[in-house]
Amino acid sequence: MDRLQRLAEKIGEDGITLLPRLSEEAVAKFEARQRITLPVDFRRFIMEIGNGDIGPDFDAFVPLGQSPQSGDEYVDEFWQKLPDVHLPFPFTRCCNWDMGETSIEGTLEQSRNGCILLRYGYGEMSVLIVTGPERGNVWWLYAGEMEPYATNRDFLTWCEREITIVG
Repeated sequence: MDRLQRLAEKIGEDGITLLPRLSEEAVAKFEARQRITLPVDFRRFIMEIGNGDIGPDFDAFVPLGQSPQSGDEYVDEFWQKLPDVHLPFPFTRCCNWDMGETSIEGTLEQSRNGCILLRYGYGEMSVLIVTGPERGNVWWLYAGEMEPYATNRDFLTWCEREITIVG
């Protein structure tokens, strides 16, 4: 049994309600529109298990292509327009611009490149990197700060640690 199957069983055991799975056609249309290819584990999750969860309004696993309706204009625009999702996410190290740090890898504005929103809650965002050297990994963004989610930060690890908490 692979990790995705184990995760699906855990979600079922925990009674977490997921939104309906997406079809290959719906995912392919999203990818074509955004000029990206979603990471394999994420793609499989939304096509085989479910497209987001029905958690609290804040802190839910945001369905692909939908806004979390956070009331935060920055977050809603980030997810609805996805203007730079096809550009490479240039970062491999954390940075805190609010503390006066700079990054030789990129600017605060470039932290929106190459990522899609997974979860929004209390001003924090978990994003999945879809382009660049961190492709397939989850990062945490908060105002002028960003960092890799964890040492083992791939999408399925994020799900194992975070999605099942909502249920």
